[in-house]
Amino acid sequence: MTLKNVLEDICAEEYALPANAPAHRFKRRHRKIVNAVLYPDGLPKSERRLPLKRRILLAAAVVALAVLTGAAASYYRHNGFMFVKNKHPDIGKYYVMLVENRENAPKTIERIIYDDNVPEDFILDNTFTPEGVDEGRFIKNYYHSTERVNKFGGQGAFIGIEQCVKSFFVDPIMEDYIVTPVEVKGCKGYAISAEEAMDVIVWDSGDYIHVINGTLSVDELLEIAENMIEK
Repeated sequence: MTLKNVLEDICAEEYALPANAPAHRFKRRHRKIVNAVLYPDGLPKSERRLPLKRRILLAAAVVALAVLTGAAASYYRHNGFMFVKNKHPDIGKYYVMLVENRENAPKTIERIIYDDNVPEDFILDNTFTPEGVDEGRFIKNYYHSTERVNKFGGQGAFIGIEQCVKSFFVDPIMEDYIVTPVEVKGCKGYAISAEEAMDVIVWDSGDYIHVINGTLSVDELLEIAENMIEK
C-alpha cells in the first residue's frame, strides 16, 4: 500500500485536499511531500495560490519592509543634509556630508544670524573670513580657554563657531565618527563625535549652515549651540 492509498483511506472526507489539513497537522516540508505524492504531474491551478491569510501576511510584510527602508534612508537625509559613504583612493572609506537645497539659499552671508555665546572663561582669538573667491561666504570665530580641561584630559580648550552659505559647505567625515541626529533651536542637525578628534555640532537654520567644533564634549558644544543668541 502506498502513502497515497493510506492518506486517501484515512483522510478521504476531512482532508480530501492537502491544503485543508490543519496547520498543526502538517508542516510545510511534509505538505510538499504529500503534494508530490498526490499530484505527481504538479498541483492543479486551484491549489497553486497561497491561502488568503498567507497572501495578506505577505503583503503586510512587503509594506512594512518598504516603510522601514524609507525610514532608514531618511535617518541620514533630512532638512538639507545628506551623508554619502564613498571610498577615497588614498584614505579608504569615509563619509561625506553634503548639503541639499542650495539653489534658493543666499549666495553670500547677508547677515549674521547668531551671536556667539560661549562660556565666560573662553576668549575670542580671531575672526576668520576667507579671501578671494570665498569672500562673504564663510565666517568663523576662534575661542580658547586656558582654564578649561579639554575632552582629551589636557589643560586648555578650543572652540570654533562658523556660519557659511550652503554652496560653501561640504565637509568630509571619517568613517569612525559617530553621527547622531540632534535639534538646535528647533532646527534639525547632527552631532558628530570621535574618540581622538574634535567633536562637531552642525545644523541648518534655513538659509545658512552653522557649525560648532572644538575640544569639548558633544554635550558641551550642544549646550553652547542652544544658548547662542539669534539676532
